[in-house]
Amino acid sequence: MHSFFAAPEAHGCEGPDFSRAVRGAIIDRALAPEGVLRMDKMIFLNIGWMSRYAGVRGDPISGGQKYLARHGYGHEMLNFKPYAGKMYGTAPVPHGTIRLEKLGAPKGADSVDRVLVVWVARSLIVGWYKNATVYRHSQLPPKSSGHSYKGKPISYYVTAAASDCKIVLPADSRLFPVPRAGKRKQAMGRYTWFAEGTVNRRFRADVLKYVASEGNILVLGRKKRAQKLGATPYQADPQKRTEIERIAIGRVTEHFKSQHYKVSSHESDNLGWDLSAILPEMGIELKLEVKGLSGPDIAVELTPNEYTMMKKHKHDYRICVVTSCLEKKKLVIFAYDEIRRLWVDETDRPLQIKEMKAARLRLLPSKDWQEHGSLRFPAAPRA
Repeated sequence: MHSFFAAPEAHGCEGPDFSRAVRGAIIDRALAPEGVLRMDKMIFLNIGWMSRYAGVRGDPISGGQKYLARHGYGHEMLNFKPYAGKMYGTAPVPHGTIRLEKLGAPKGADSVDRVLVVWVARSLIVGWYKNATVYRHSQLPPKSSGHSYKGKPISYYVTAAASDCKIVLPADSRLFPVPRAGKRKQAMGRYTWFAEGTVNRRFRADVLKYVASEGNILVLGRKKRAQKLGATPYQADPQKRTEIERIAIGRVTEHFKSQHYKVSSHESDNLGWDLSAILPEMGIELKLEVKGLSGPDIAVELTPNEYTMMKKHKHDYRICVVTSCLEKKKLVIFAYDEIRRLWVDETDRPLQIKEMKAARLRLLPSKDWQEHGSLRFPAAPRA
């Protein structure tokens, strides 16, 4: 396993900045378990919100930075447009200078290597560069790279091999929050952040896990063990059923509106889903099937039409389950994972699907899927 900090005599470094960098490196090693990416130098850069960051055509950018508001575009729009096997990224930087000493670089160094660069928009992680080179000042892009806009070159602060870069897609799966200043101390402000201090130890470790898993693992909280797969819970009281359905629809609508989606109802249209959630400026349209439960365990049934639509539109379909509707109203959203061909929630928990005339879905017990990061159950029917 590589380590990414050097002893003072290797670079002629000394002083408090270097000491802090070394202490942070040791802390990150202690928190990152075996088999999880270890990267001791980490920087978070705030950018505007886009879908793919490969150009503005069909992918408008939105955000609160002054340059974007004044000019209608931001240079980060090409952060994930590769050229010759590399990515070149940029972000608004105070005074045009990144303090590389906070990344363990010698005082006055022009650049520092092997840095984890995390891109943040709307207080969510939208992507990252691993093993990146970070420059103190902006650099001109390579000739013929196409990194320009209206004839003007788009400079960069960060570069990395394209194979070490990842953008979280689809955009609605960006669910890893970054703490922001104003809500707590030692959190990210408007521009750059190094996640320093003991208060951020656990956060840094969670970010390392998230990056190492290619965005498939978020911070895992407590998991309730599901019952054996069998009959789904049924609410016998028709008035309570109606109330639970109303609460569930309201909870899901509220959630997606808070993420800037436009939500419309299709409950009476027999489309195979209950709500549509649209981000028109990004070309995203999700089909939301909503299920409400009175208890805490996830076990729902789909009608034949709903199950057909779930398989037909798997990339845009979301199964939104609201548990404990009459109390906590906890929302869990399942999306299709193309790589593993499974339906998983935000914390990577998979659904097991039992086909009947329609389908019965229940969250698997944690003992059946959570062991050394692998799944240990027979493959579910492929959608």
